[in-house]
Amino acid sequence: MSFWGIAITKSKPVTHRFDKAKGKLRVPQASFGLTFRSGWWCAVLCSVGGKTPITLCRLESEKIESCPLDIEFNKEDKEVTFSIDHGTYYDGEIIIHLTGYYIEKCNTCGSRDNNNGKLIGNELLLWHALGLLYCNFCCQFIYLSQVKK
Repeated sequence: MSFWGIAITKSKPVTHRFDKAKGKLRVPQASFGLTFRSGWWCAVLCSVGGKTPITLCRLESEKIESCPLDIEFNKEDKEVTFSIDHGTYYDGEIIIHLTGYYIEKCNTCGSRDNNNGKLIGNELLLWHALGLLYCNFCCQFIYLSQVKK
């Protein structure tokens, strides 16, 4: 797992370009930087492939200063631009930090992201008892004997 983090301001959006060597980017957190004032708010925006931006979250000082996200970007999302919008009435520059990490290669199949999250509890135990492991990246079952060491 490799750390990733950026600081965004209204005047300085940040563009992330997919890098095959690094793999998928997972962004689990957005938060205010250190300098913000009472009553400030902003929307954290994301535009994939030059399309119309969508709002990922809205932060507000003294109320919602950070927001958990669960977003992944992969090779299909070649270019992702992160930006913020906070209207025009602030006299200072709001800084938003996005933090995340690149997903390591899957130990099961050699692809990136081996996450058994789709299978839980008894269902997961059943597949393991049958000698199978499910890889969400590959969307397939793999024999445990084929797991890459």
